[in-house]
Amino acid sequence: MSKNNKFVGLRKYGEIYGGWGAVLKSSYFWWSVVLAVVLFPLWITQEPNGGYEWVSMSLTIIPSMVSFSLGSMAIILSMGGGKFLKVIQSNGEEGSFYLKMVSTFMHFIIVQFVALLATLLAEAYPYFFTSALGFFALIYAGATGIAAASIFMELAHLRNAMSPLEDDGCCGKCRNCDCKDETGPAN
Repeated sequence: MSKNNKFVGLRKYGEIYGGWGAVLKSSYFWWSVVLAVVLFPLWITQEPNGGYEWVSMSLTIIPSMVSFSLGSMAIILSMGGGKFLKVIQSNGEEGSFYLKMVSTFMHFIIVQFVALLATLLAEAYPYFFTSALGFFALIYAGATGIAAASIFMELAHLRNAMSPLEDDGCCGKCRNCDCKDETGPAN
């Protein structure tokens, strides 16, 4: 792989997601800022050993979030063919719902790894700034999790709306239309 191709996936993600502009316009981002400020007692108070209690909580939460998001990404990427996939892929257009889903989960995964790194920084260097940054990153990772999960609701809504259009010719009484007539499966 050449040097120019190493970060193609990240570049494509940035283009589809919208880059920093999309992050700064996101209500999830700003609600995370508000929650981090409101919950300041959790990240400002140091324990007797000099560390912060939220750090150990974060190191427990983030791996579970990463597992959820990677599993969800695998589900999205394993979607088979068919009319529904063709519709959400919009004939391969860059702005398709399919690419929106993938970029949303990519963002969720990246934010989780940033949150993990920020948490480790707060653990290694227990200062006000690293604690605030790490705690905000944890809250933002949770918020992007809500955004990523909500895209499944959009997907379900689209799937539901499209279901009448997916008539495959099967009578519905068998799994692969081996029926000789509408009364039941072939003998």
